[in-house]
Amino acid sequence: MVTIVDIIATLIYIVDDEIVNDCCYAFKHLTDVEEPEEELEKAKLDIIAKIEVIPKIISLIEFGKKSFSPALRIIGNLTAADNKF
Repeated sequence: MVTIVDIIATLIYIVDDEIVNDCCYAFKHLTDVEEPEEELEKAKLDIIAKIEVIPKIISLIEFGKKSFSPALRIIGNLTAADNKF
């Protein structure tokens, strides 16, 4: 079964900067954790960590692409949440 996260994970590898930027913002919103005690929030973070887009997100940070800001927030959200769980 294909999920929306799978679709976004595929689209983030498209060459179009606007699509990549939108994908980064989608992942950023998915990784924003308001209530770290909630199992749903932890499950969302686990899904993002397992779909193997983190190397792509890091490359967006390294090369200073338009998606730098949301990419940095994704990594920040994942690492901060890891400390909370």
